[in-house]
Amino acid sequence: MSESAPSIGAKLRAIDFHPRTLSLVRPLTGPLTYLGWRVRGDRVPVYAFFDHTSRAIAYPLRFAVTTCRDWRGLQLTYDKHLGTDFIVPLGTPVTAAAKGVVLKVSEEPVGGPYLWVDHGGGFSTTYHHLSQVLVREGQEVARGEVIARSGGRGLAIESFFPLVPPHLHFGLVIDGVPADPFPGPDSPGFWADGVDPRPYDFEQDLDLDLSYAGIEKRELLALFAEDEVLASNFIPPMEVLAPEHLSYRGNWRALFDRPALRLSLPFRAEEVRGIVYP
Repeated sequence: MSESAPSIGAKLRAIDFHPRTLSLVRPLTGPLTYLGWRVRGDRVPVYAFFDHTSRAIAYPLRFAVTTCRDWRGLQLTYDKHLGTDFIVPLGTPVTAAAKGVVLKVSEEPVGGPYLWVDHGGGFSTTYHHLSQVLVREGQEVARGEVIARSGGRGLAIESFFPLVPPHLHFGLVIDGVPADPFPGPDSPGFWADGVDPRPYDFEQDLDLDLSYAGIEKRELLALFAEDEVLASNFIPPMEVLAPEHLSYRGNWRALFDRPALRLSLPFRAEEVRGIVYP
């Protein structure tokens, strides 16, 4: 006799829940988005930003609003959230935020199906909670090319259905370290259009040279092990989520000694005009 799927109650018990999590439920937006409504028209709502206070393993089983701070110093995020969540109906086309090479297509419990695209120069992006992946590992993709369709997969969404809306979790990774594409105290940000990110318009040349010297993940992990912060925070997700090879520039701290990647919003211009802040 096969084991039955975990109940919603069991899933909730598996997640570190905090009472302030209630600030993240969307009792109207969630169900309407599942029904296919674009609740803000051609502007995509942001569900959660990158948590700038995070010093913990990526994708922990935790969904709480306590110490977190987003790039504006507010709390439109949750503790240890290492990406940006865009609320979109199921099946929304997802595009590559820049030209690159697909390095990994996989699935993990919290974020569901995901893919990882390397853009050269140590920059890569990840796309999570997908319903369908339309590219294969090793495939070159153009900026603005449709690479997947959004979904509602993974414990981070399924455990709170339908109060957490379906969304695309978009991650920026620099030399294996999660980073915020929005500006912060020590970063100018990485969106091509500043704090009003927009889809690629196919008119600007924004991509980096993809010719880079790759590094094997085990070598990068060995370098991380020598760093107190990286060893305790980012080695576990690198072991589980990262592809076997990454672009690398030799010193992750020298972030601004390299040409900066400028990202496009990962949606089609004919459907999305930009984002909207709650």
